[in-house]
Amino acid sequence: MIKERFISYVEESIRKNWDIEALSNYREKGYTYKEIAGIIARQHIAFREYGISEGDMIALLGRNSASWCAMYLAVVTYGAVVVPILPDFKPDDLHNIINHSDSKILFADDKLWES
Repeated sequence: MIKERFISYVEESIRKNWDIEALSNYREKGYTYKEIAGIIARQHIAFREYGISEGDMIALLGRNSASWCAMYLAVVTYGAVVVPILPDFKPDDLHNIINHSDSKILFADDKLWES
């Protein structure tokens, strides 16, 4: 029930505010609702292709940002569960969190992945 209401709220917000900025980073270009809708749609396709099912865990490694929030919306509207991982954790802690969360896939910020 709550999930359906949340998804309806996201869909309604996208429809009503299509060209308005929805998410932004400090002093950087953000995403419009239209762009968020595109990200969500593309990620849902990718989740299906990767065999992600409703209720599966998806780990998100990144700093607070518009792109992290967009991915969060994609995961929860798909019906999967977000495993948020702070980038400040040590490598051993990251490894343990990812393995013990039973995450099916990990999405990481490009800058963090490179380091």
